[in-house]
Amino acid sequence: MVVEHRQRIGPAGLRAELADLRKTFRFDEPPWQQYLHWMGFSWFVHFESADTGLLQGNLGRSMESNLPVNEILGDRLMLTFVISVLTILLTWMNIHDSRIVSTAWPK
Repeated sequence: MVVEHRQRIGPAGLRAELADLRKTFRFDEPPWQQYLHWMGFSWFVHFESADTGLLQGNLGRSMESNLPVNEILGDRLMLTFVISVLTILLTWMNIHDSRIVSTAWPK
């Protein structure tokens, strides 16, 4: 699939796509500046929505699908929450049943 994509867009398109990725993910900046931007510290100075980061609840964009990570995690978070609540309830019911059975048996 990647090879087909490269053949379809050609070398000039590939260079443009790489330049766009470098700009989007800030690969042209030093790692410490990338980290500060990802954390969202620049938002406290400029208060621009483009500068939001982890501290403002923005987890960034996925490099694989180019979707916001918040959307990707949000789709899975509800199912995880439901499974966790059901596990807690089943555990509580099991403990409660064990106490009932243990009181019914003579010592």
